[in-house]
Amino acid sequence: MRIVVKVGTSTLAHSTGRLNIRHTEDLVKVLSDLKNAGHEVILVSSGAIGMGVGKLSLPSRPGDMATKQACAAVGQCELMYTYDRLFTAYNHNVAQILLTGVDVEHEGRRLNFQNTLTRLLELGALPIINENDTVATDEITSIGDNDTLAAIVTCCIHADLLVLLSDIDGLYTANPHTHPDAKLIPLVERITPEVLALADGAGSALGTGGMSTKLRAAQMVTAEGADMVIANGSHPELLYDIADGRPAGTRFAGRKEGRSMTTQEILEAARAARSALGLSSGEVRRAALLGMAEALCSPARQQAILDANAADLEAAKGHISEVMLDRLALTPERISAMAKGIREVADLPNPVGRVLRRVERPNGLVIEKTAVPMGVIAIIYESRPNVTSDAAALAIKSGNACILRCGREAWRSANAIVTALREGLRTNGLPETAVCLIEDTTHASANALMTAVGYVDLLIPRGGAGLIRACVENAKVPCIQTGTGICHIFVDASAEQDKALDIIENAKASRPSVCNAEEVCLVHRDIAAEFLPKLARRLGPDRAAKGLHPVELRLDPRAAAIIPGTPAGPADFDTEFLDYILAVKVVDSVEEAVSHIAAHSTGHSEAILTRDEAHAALFTAAVDSAAVYVNCSTRFTDGGEFGLGCEMGISTQKLHARGPMGLEELCSYKYIIHGSGQIR
Repeated sequence: MRIVVKVGTSTLAHSTGRLNIRHTEDLVKVLSDLKNAGHEVILVSSGAIGMGVGKLSLPSRPGDMATKQACAAVGQCELMYTYDRLFTAYNHNVAQILLTGVDVEHEGRRLNFQNTLTRLLELGALPIINENDTVATDEITSIGDNDTLAAIVTCCIHADLLVLLSDIDGLYTANPHTHPDAKLIPLVERITPEVLALADGAGSALGTGGMSTKLRAAQMVTAEGADMVIANGSHPELLYDIADGRPAGTRFAGRKEGRSMTTQEILEAARAARSALGLSSGEVRRAALLGMAEALCSPARQQAILDANAADLEAAKGHISEVMLDRLALTPERISAMAKGIREVADLPNPVGRVLRRVERPNGLVIEKTAVPMGVIAIIYESRPNVTSDAAALAIKSGNACILRCGREAWRSANAIVTALREGLRTNGLPETAVCLIEDTTHASANALMTAVGYVDLLIPRGGAGLIRACVENAKVPCIQTGTGICHIFVDASAEQDKALDIIENAKASRPSVCNAEEVCLVHRDIAAEFLPKLARRLGPDRAAKGLHPVELRLDPRAAAIIPGTPAGPADFDTEFLDYILAVKVVDSVEEAVSHIAAHSTGHSEAILTRDEAHAALFTAAVDSAAVYVNCSTRFTDGGEFGLGCEMGISTQKLHARGPMGLEELCSYKYIIHGSGQIR
């Protein structure tokens, strides 16, 4: 997220004009942390004139222009020296930009400013912007305050959020200094004349901005679609909550066509929707699912999805591999398959209310262990649009509200899909907020879901190792560990070699970008000299002759002594390639194959190709993965192939869920006890 933070003089300086060291250091620490979290941060800083007043030991803010300029000249040096020193301690570079009125009013100069600011952000710098109070006398009076300047910067750079830090907590129903019973207004959805009438006061003794300037700034940025928050600068840690969309100060909601809810608003909406879902019947949810599938395939919605996907693909070209582009791509056939998956889920038995165990005690109590929805399920996934519909379908069928957070590359596609799915919910009497898509694709929204205690009942990450590790390590809500897929196939000495070649090509090359694709091939030494040349030919020249993408082989030393290929590096047997690459190793026995898998597998899917039943039994008993295959492809580890309709993900942990997660894994249970007056 791109955030503009304006800090007022009252936050940076004591009433004497001298630097408030504690406030300034706290602010720099929080802003540095927000940058570390992936946000783009721009600081609009007041304080130059105020600090000059203190540095020059003047009794008050001067009224004449020459002294104001002199104070600005002295204070600006002090201000930037302080910022540079403090941000450097957190390994962030700062850049100074001083603006005049003409810089933002003249089209050419405004464009130059935008280009410079954009490039500074690309280079990872933190721009610090102030008015050029030293030389531009007309500018001091034309722009007049840094609230307005911050709004101008926000609009120029198309920022997502403007935060005004001052000496007040936000907008109140009346002036809190004169009305002790005044109440803070947490959210302003529309700036009405009644809201504007609440402006009262001209700012602090050293600053120039009062509530009127802040409301004017709010009008400017919300008209451009950005949010604005007024908060107390003496508590810079509030910026964490503000960036995550949590209540803090007063938030002015940006108004633009199709504006999505904030992350916090989505959390609250999903929590409210779970009650309606929990009370709905299985038939109502089935009807809603069928409506979702129908909406997905309607000509207008399908075209909207394809158009959105085309925009995603165009934006992603040059940034992700061809294989990953294929994973991102949608076609009418793939959309039809998504709808088919929803219909299959709709026709599955209702998991909610199922009695898992019934016990009648000697005292007559009847105890029933009964399946119930989890509540709110959050799914963080990357650039696979089909996950959007799969996750929504499973959540609705099992009576859960779901919050979807996809990768940046797939957001347009996911949004178009969710729009269609919501239509199906709406027409069947279920709240559309039962399926929500988060607009913010930065680390901030992921962190918000990981820490949404009281809102999220289960978090499911679907993506690469980094995403999964971040969720498992940082989540404060229950989290399912869905492992990456370093999947192995072991070709035993007794394997039928022609079938083995078919299976390996399918497992590796049918769709290399998915988690159940083979990444490592282990070959028994007794057949290596015969089998490996066949494998190299099948995955290389044979595929090329058919116009198919050949597979690069990464070979251990024993395999490299038999066939040509790329020598395997230290990490190649621990890498989920998600590409046309296969690591190959020669092993001496089924026991060595099992040992290698134990050391390098992610616990997803492994296969043995053999005609030796004893070896098959040993392999299936010893390999500790979620899915273990005998004489077939690992590509079957999939909810649809397992008869689950579709899947929420592949769990590689052992508690609660393991393997493809379907409806049963999205339910918890409670005990319902029937009595007839028993007491204890």
